Amino acid sequence: MRLGITVDTAAAPTSVGERPVADTGSSRLVNTMRGALIGSGIGAAGGLILAFVETHNSSVTDHSEDAMGYITFITLGALIGYVVGGVVGFVRN
Repeated sequence: MRLGITVDTAAAPTSVGERPVADTGSSRLVNTMRGALIGSGIGAAGGLILAFVETHNSSVTDHSEDAMGYITFITLGALIGYVVGGVVGFVRN
């Protein structure tokens, strides 16, 4: 069976210096999205910690709806972190 691939044995392999160099500069959009994703992760972690503290207060006696607190705090923390991180990533260039 033949695949249709031709190999030229006379051609020398490319050296390290001849390889094309990728663009190392980041655009403003890349910086904004990177900051937004980092901020979202930090905000979600902060929301998780805040939800844990709030659901384990001495004033909370019924723990049947703790999951709603976790969902709410994590989601709001991630949203706030996304916005703040996006702004920081946009400004920092």
